[in-house]
Amino acid sequence: MDELTHEQASPPILEFENSVGQKLHAEGMTLTNAQSEGQCILTSVTSLPLARITTLLLDEAKRFSLIAIPQSSTKNLSVIVFDPTHASGFTRTWSLLAISMTKPIPDQQNFNPLVSAIFKLRFLTNRRPPLFFTILGPEGVGKTTLCNNLIKNFQRFPIRFRQFHHTAEWKGGHDADDAMTLASNLKQQTKHPPQREPSPTRIPTFLRRMLPENVLHNLSSFRAELIYMNRVRSYIRDGNEEKNLIISDRYCYDRLVRWTNLKKSPGQRLGASLVCHLMQRPTKAFVLRDNPENIHARKQAMSIHEIGLHQRMLVDACTKMKVPFEELWVTGKTAECVASIVTKRILEIARHRLFEFTKVGPQ
Repeated sequence: MDELTHEQASPPILEFENSVGQKLHAEGMTLTNAQSEGQCILTSVTSLPLARITTLLLDEAKRFSLIAIPQSSTKNLSVIVFDPTHASGFTRTWSLLAISMTKPIPDQQNFNPLVSAIFKLRFLTNRRPPLFFTILGPEGVGKTTLCNNLIKNFQRFPIRFRQFHHTAEWKGGHDADDAMTLASNLKQQTKHPPQREPSPTRIPTFLRRMLPENVLHNLSSFRAELIYMNRVRSYIRDGNEEKNLIISDRYCYDRLVRWTNLKKSPGQRLGASLVCHLMQRPTKAFVLRDNPENIHARKQAMSIHEIGLHQRMLVDACTKMKVPFEELWVTGKTAECVASIVTKRILEIARHRLFEFTKVGPQ
């Protein structure tokens, strides 16, 4: 019965649009539909105070549990509205309201041209940091399932995004986080043509002949971590240059904790630790947590003791390295519910820059 009611219920986006239209009409503001393009509604008004309409739209969006993100210019106000809670349940999951102003929006009275010039100079000389989110946790907690559901949710929004696994992208889709396997497989990858590596990461032939086997193994493991860093950084850099919101399934912090628990070689653990300090810090890391027994029942890749230790060490590592992170307990929650929570948090965190990554409206 609940499923039938859910299917027959009106999408909150549609209710929001109807409510906004009624409120504007009640205040004597003429609102006309200029055109309709699928899920995108473009509107124009004859006369409208900017602060008043912005407050109205944000209040209405909050009333319907939607996320509204405004952006204004001197003659236009654009508000994009998302429904993260029902991203996989309704056909209408977002709406764009583009409002044309008949009078230019006045500039701020205390406008300082020097400050503006300095800002523009900084903008030209410094790239904006990526909008980068990562999903962390032990094997079997549901990281990949969450990422797959996030892909489904964000595909229904007009947002450019890129999701990747931190190692499988260049290893044929296999999640084998062994440093030596990584070093050998990188030579055979085809998606990214092999490039000459920086000389500090190469081991000269005469050293390979002189050094003991255990030392050579430590150096090779350390080198593999640097290769891992370069590859992941290239995905983040390319995604940022293409104006994509970036989501990573696992990241270097998971890798460091796993290597420590497995008592990998000192060179490999040292390299993983160094990489964690050099890599791009995520905008937000979501650390998935569950009872170790539940995780072990889903996947027996780690023992119950190892799972509990991994979860504690991961939180400690993120805290010590000052990584912005949130713990999300998935106990008793469906995969769709967890994806809805993370989708909403990503939209809330990214709201001040989200128009950069939208496929509609001002760029």
